[in-house]
Amino acid sequence: MNVINFTLAQLLQQGIDNHLEKVEDISAFAAGEAGILKTVTDIQEQWEGTAFTCRGYRDTKDRYFITEIEDLLL
Repeated sequence: MNVINFTLAQLLQQGIDNHLEKVEDISAFAAGEAGILKTVTDIQEQWEGTAFTCRGYRDTKDRYFITEIEDLLL
């Protein structure tokens, strides 16, 4: 990932204040995306250590179902 460093003064010199609506839209989108990524990461961490007990479904060899789900429902 490339990182570009700049100051607010540099942005203002480049005319960023002429594009405030677009900057606000991008900022809102990025904030929402960051929130989603944090939530997904939190969910992954919570489920990471979870062990599932599975049993074969009827007479199929490639279908299973989870048994003992009490701990998962908490």
